[in-house]
Amino acid sequence: VSLTINSNKPYLCYPTDQIVLTAVVTGYKTFKWSNGSTKDTAVVSQTGKYKVIVSNGPCGEIDSAEVEVQMSGPPT
Repeated sequence: VSLTINSNKPYLCYPTDQIVLTAVVTGYKTFKWSNGSTKDTAVVSQTGKYKVIVSNGPCGEIDSAEVEVQMSGPPT
């Protein structure tokens, strides 16, 4: 199983920014993010660590991955 988390941008620039995190994995039906999302994506607007747990059924394989969202200063 190869689970990775992709994001639509590398970091938050402004307090109103949002990042879309996407769990990239094949064959898994159930997603549970640490922010409560149960889809393959999670929209986050705060810094911190976010974890996703994926499974392919109640008695099937389970895998997890974690990513840290950081704040960067506004572009100059």
